[in-house]
Amino acid sequence: MTTWGSRWLKETWGTCFLLPFRLLCFLLSLPDFRHMLSAAMGLELWNPHPGGDPRRPRGSRLRRAFFLGGYFMIGKITLAPLLAATIAAGIFAPVAQCQQMSSFDRGRVLDMLEVVSKDVRKHYYDPEFHGINWDARVAEARNRIEAQTNLGMAFAYVAWALDGLDDSHTFFLPPQRPVRHTYGFETAMVGDKCYVTRVRPGTDADAKGMKPGDEVLAIEGHAPNREIMWKMDYRFRVLRPQPELRVALRNPAGQQREVVVTAKIVELNRITDLTAANGATDFWNLVRESETEEQRMRIRSNPVGDDLLVAKLPRFFFDQSEVDGLIDKARKYQALILD
Repeated sequence: MTTWGSRWLKETWGTCFLLPFRLLCFLLSLPDFRHMLSAAMGLELWNPHPGGDPRRPRGSRLRRAFFLGGYFMIGKITLAPLLAATIAAGIFAPVAQCQQMSSFDRGRVLDMLEVVSKDVRKHYYDPEFHGINWDARVAEARNRIEAQTNLGMAFAYVAWALDGLDDSHTFFLPPQRPVRHTYGFETAMVGDKCYVTRVRPGTDADAKGMKPGDEVLAIEGHAPNREIMWKMDYRFRVLRPQPELRVALRNPAGQQREVVVTAKIVELNRITDLTAANGATDFWNLVRESETEEQRMRIRSNPVGDDLLVAKLPRFFFDQSEVDGLIDKARKYQALILD
């Protein structure tokens, strides 16, 4: 075979054959993709706590509609692939509260809003939309986006349209940004109060003295409760991550204080190359990140003596096999504590 022919075969193999195969392997490595694939195929997904995670739809099926590198979720919606060619919206969108918006970006956000509008009208379980005028709300969101110059705020208006439904299972997730953003602490509702459950060592939250067990009285002036906590997490961690977060705390001794936590923001590659070039480094980095996250969110259990098993559940959504494994292990003990 000629040199030219060998080079053509190598490039064609790497582009036309290896890329789709590797992309499929990567997608199958993602737990959420596997859940969505199961839903699209009509397979039941077991949800051990339908009301536990507000970002999971109730019931046993998880179905998502994707668009432009982001997606939104509707409880009981069918899978709908949309405009995949514009996935670059997620590649060029950093932490968006300060990013200026081009006319091209505005057009993509308006496309997202149009997809949201049509799919909500087609798939939402309440044809009356809880009494709101859905078309009028979408029109108002469209007008606000057209007048907006900030990309983060444009995304916020897409979310605002869905927020009118007041449904924790129907919300907008913007395209992924090329940054890794974390405040360094995690919170959870315990009864009617919100507490710090984890502080990452070496973060600004750690340096400011935040401790697990501190009660969270307010975040950016808003007092958390069970009805709005998911919205606060959604706003500050997903929709519009902030460079700083003002948190009012009360420690177990009853002392109150306010801290301003500086987020840790790590810049990532603006362009992710999923081809076979350069040893497919970006591709395998994504696979490793997905596997690391899946490992971090696994069920962990430790025995205390011979009679007690303590299991830590970092989320409320697991595969049937994970739950079966925990129950099989718990049968050997007199008591089980779920944390």
